[in-house]
Amino acid sequence: MAEKNEHAKDFSLEPGERVRWRGKAVEVPLIEAAAKKEIAMKWCVIPLLVLFFIVLLAKNGSGAGSNAIIEWGMGIFAVLLALTPFQTVKMIRSQEYIVTDRRAVVKQGKTWFYVDLNEVDRAEAVSGQTKYVCVLTGSVMEKEAKKQLRWRATHAMVDELEEDRNHAKGLIFYNVEDPGRVIEAIRG
Repeated sequence: MAEKNEHAKDFSLEPGERVRWRGKAVEVPLIEAAAKKEIAMKWCVIPLLVLFFIVLLAKNGSGAGSNAIIEWGMGIFAVLLALTPFQTVKMIRSQEYIVTDRRAVVKQGKTWFYVDLNEVDRAEAVSGQTKYVCVLTGSVMEKEAKKQLRWRATHAMVDELEEDRNHAKGLIFYNVEDPGRVIEAIRG
């Protein structure tokens, strides 16, 4: 999700608020259409570039071990970058999606973000990138979903200047089983 807000309160329903729909991602495979390009870059292209630069540094180094710190740093960076798709899958699997009569919420542990339903100008089902359907809350998410669906599903779009750090401009409910029910719950 977006940066963790240490001052945020834990998610709870407001007085009189009721849940219309609650769910989780049905399935989150490591490799699927939405993530193939991202994973190919992180597992193939970037490590090969890092390896190229490590070899180049080793070949052009002036004395044994002169570039060892840079080489190790680049190697560690490549490994960490290659592990990010696993972290993304873990994050999505741990998310809970909630639609109340007032808000759409993505909750992950103690971190949570919401969009007021009266601010949602569009609730839309997006298919073709994943095995199941994702639901976007807000037209602001359309372009984001086309470019970086998984990343945006784990990083709520927030206004950094807003005082309420849990309030988002838009959210993605990733791979939900019954998107029609979710959209109906959002529209009220």
